[in-house]
Amino acid sequence: MSSPIITELKINVIDASVTSIPLCMTEKPSQKKDRKEPTPAQPKDMFSFIDNFSIPTSSKKRKLEKETKTLKPSHELKELNPYWKNDGMGIPQIEDTKYYEDVDAMNKCKYCWLRNSSKYIVDSNDDIYCQVSPNKNIAKYQFIIRTKKHYASSLELDNITCRKLTAYKYKLVELFCKEKYKIVFLEHFLKKKNDHFYIECIVLKKKYVDTADIYFCKAISDITEEWATNVSLIKVESYRELRSVIPKNFSFFNVNFNLQSGYVHVIENETKFDTQFGLNVLSGMISKGDNEWNRDAFDAQKMYDFAKKSYFK
Repeated sequence: MSSPIITELKINVIDASVTSIPLCMTEKPSQKKDRKEPTPAQPKDMFSFIDNFSIPTSSKKRKLEKETKTLKPSHELKELNPYWKNDGMGIPQIEDTKYYEDVDAMNKCKYCWLRNSSKYIVDSNDDIYCQVSPNKNIAKYQFIIRTKKHYASSLELDNITCRKLTAYKYKLVELFCKEKYKIVFLEHFLKKKNDHFYIECIVLKKKYVDTADIYFCKAISDITEEWATNVSLIKVESYRELRSVIPKNFSFFNVNFNLQSGYVHVIENETKFDTQFGLNVLSGMISKGDNEWNRDAFDAQKMYDFAKKSYFK
């Protein structure tokens, strides 16, 4: 009778000891290593991340304003690239057609600042540079003003660059005014070409510039077609009024006499317009023949050395 009781007691003792063992000890060490952290959900396909960059709707405008506080203002983006525009929600975008057309033009343009290899540059600043004209010089001093960035005409300049260009012209006028010289500024724009625009600066004696008004008035009226739809000759009192006279998409020729007065001619037939029209008029006015136009590199180098020594120190 005693043996069954002892057996029951042993079983109870064993059960009590088993219940006191911690639960963590019931797992084998190998089972801990086999545990894996839950992995985040992977995208369904390799292009699904593009959805995160879609332009948000107007309902997410407040959230967007918080996230885009670090973005540069639109006017700063405009200075870095003139083709940035704002879509009204603070997101900069690009006017694709105009942007890629001008990028292609800049890649081919040899007059942009990064690709200009001319050795006759006499002066430059942040946006503009001035160089001696290497050919077709009809005067003792003849310079070319260009912007470092690619613009097809002066009408496309932003306000800051336009002010700097005007200030640089006044600088040239003051430099040569001491020597009793005046400057004739020439510019033409043909919208089909999209070339890097430039302004020809011809330094002449005062007696020539004072009479140049009559010569250009007669020459422009002669090249005007009989059935022209636009006004052939527009008088401009100052250079700053050019924007208010000619729209951006119009081809034109502009002549300015020492930043005091000038004329604008609307070019209707680009194929018949001679790009050397202004130089031809001045050449006939000062009785210079075509044989004196194409000067060699020595004359251009001599003009460069004298200009650097006398005016652009």
